[in-house]
Amino acid sequence: MTRMSPKKSHRKAKRKRRRPRRLRRKKRMRKKKTRAKAMTPRRIRLSEFARLEKEQAEKHKLHNELESLAFEAKNLLDEEEIVGYISEDEKEKMLKEASETRDWLEETPEKDLTFDELKKRLSTLKDLIRPIKKRVKEAKELPKSLDNLNKLIESSSALIQMGLNPKDAEKPLFNKNDSETFNGKLEKLKSWLKEQQAVQEKKKKHENPALTVNQIEGKIKALDKEIKSFMKKMRSDRIVEMNEDDLKSGDAEKKLKEKVEEVQEKTRKKKEDTNGTEKKESDDASAKKSEL
Repeated sequence: MTRMSPKKSHRKAKRKRRRPRRLRRKKRMRKKKTRAKAMTPRRIRLSEFARLEKEQAEKHKLHNELESLAFEAKNLLDEEEIVGYISEDEKEKMLKEASETRDWLEETPEKDLTFDELKKRLSTLKDLIRPIKKRVKEAKELPKSLDNLNKLIESSSALIQMGLNPKDAEKPLFNKNDSETFNGKLEKLKSWLKEQQAVQEKKKKHENPALTVNQIEGKIKALDKEIKSFMKKMRSDRIVEMNEDDLKSGDAEKKLKEKVEEVQEKTRKKKEDTNGTEKKESDDASAKKSEL
């Protein structure tokens, strides 16, 4: 029987006595000393000074913003182009609030101003100015948005006509069912637009608009999506008939655009002829009345 050497026996005993690694790690962590230093009176004074300085800077910023807004409110009431968008009730409130705010800022030292009072007055003035600025912005941007929507409606109508009344009746670009479905959606949009414009025309400048730029932009986005969906339904047999070289060079798309423009031009001329006839009839009727 072989006997274990004293050295090996000692190593084995030492290995048994060792603590698990996890416990050893915890023990080391306990031994680590914190590096945080106690706040000295000097450090406390410096920290308090920094806090007060930051608070004063924020208060000064609010003071300047409120002063600027009070002047802006007063200036809005003096601008001829904008005063029409302000109701009498809003004029009274704005004038009163702007005057009181300016007096308060002049009479109260900045160090005595409170955050709550500054924020409250700032919020009140913003709530009075915001709807007025919105009306002015809407009145400025709405005509352009309406023009974009009407152009898109016109293009859509031209595409539909290519499906409902094709030049080549035997080989239309679009199926009649797809054209009728798209036409139904387009007519619904036209009806909505007509109704909203009728309501908007009755609105006064100082009233909130019934028709907004956001609404029009939403309709443009939705109609553009419908057009893309409709274009994907173009009859596959007609696409195959198109010259392969034209498709590669992009001429097929150009030709389709030309067809759309051709239909648009015909529609435009038809409208002009109709309007001209109506005007002539109206003038003739007026002449007859004057003769009587």
